[in-house]
Amino acid sequence: MRPWLPLAALLTIAALAAAVAFLPACAQDGAPVSFPTRDVDGLSGLFGGDGAANAETSARLFTPEGFGAGAPVPAMVILHGSGGEWSGRGQRHGQFLAAHGIAALVVDTFESRGQGRDVPYLDRLRVANVPDQISDAYAALAYLRTLPGIDPERIGVMGYSMGGVSTYAAAFEQIAEAAGRAPERFGLHVAFYAPCFLETALPRTTGAPVVAIWGDADESIHHDQCARLVASLQAGGSPVAVHWLAGAAHGWNRTGDMRFFPSLPHGSPCRFRVGGDGTLVEALTGRPAATDSQLIEVMAQCTATGYTIGRHEQADAEANQILLDAIAEYLQ
Repeated sequence: MRPWLPLAALLTIAALAAAVAFLPACAQDGAPVSFPTRDVDGLSGLFGGDGAANAETSARLFTPEGFGAGAPVPAMVILHGSGGEWSGRGQRHGQFLAAHGIAALVVDTFESRGQGRDVPYLDRLRVANVPDQISDAYAALAYLRTLPGIDPERIGVMGYSMGGVSTYAAAFEQIAEAAGRAPERFGLHVAFYAPCFLETALPRTTGAPVVAIWGDADESIHHDQCARLVASLQAGGSPVAVHWLAGAAHGWNRTGDMRFFPSLPHGSPCRFRVGGDGTLVEALTGRPAATDSQLIEVMAQCTATGYTIGRHEQADAEANQILLDAIAEYLQ
């Protein structure tokens, strides 16, 4: 850890609060937008079909002051976790990035598919899961590239937990090709506390850099599997920067206090492997998981329970600085 971090954390929080206070209301809330996407049922749906859009994704666009009047700016697509965007993590990051001259598009995969907050947790995931989110991510990339104020060559993607899985999965070329059906790729992938249960038989990546940020007190993260994931991404052609944040658990950028949930399930022991033909099989059970419902059913056979979730101010400040540094290095 850097010795100046506590002071930097206070300065970062104070600067962000001041910057956000002066943003117009539309910049604070984000402008509602929508764009075509594919509603897919699991990886079989992502890899199948003709790739034509069959749905609309709703999102909120956060833009810096003077957007469109000056030089085009970089942008980040933001993907929520399995708990949805209702906690406001994406909005807070959208405000943060806009205050630093970076556009942000916060995508809502659940609400776009009619899976609101009132829908039970697992029921939502049986309808909208990682494959849908990856589809939305590449649809968001295509949308952002049409905006005059965005530099089309400086667009990255980031996500939390499930959104982090979608973020690093989108760096594998096999998955990117199935999702995008176009040559455009992200210039940066930043995964926040992403479980490492997804791997591919074809490790070739898009070549874009990947930044992985985990908390060292997060029981839902399987360290050995994360090491394998990092090695696979590197072998596939992507530079990978790994950061372990001291004392941070899962969801360090949430608003609630840190708390251990003993009965909360997590899929860190699972090992889902994408085959060369796009099939998905869980290695421990040998069971296929072609659809979203099958994915949830199979994951129930390999999950563990109990992990800590909650805010960690120092980790949040450090992660935000890591994010800004990565954007400055790879998207500027």
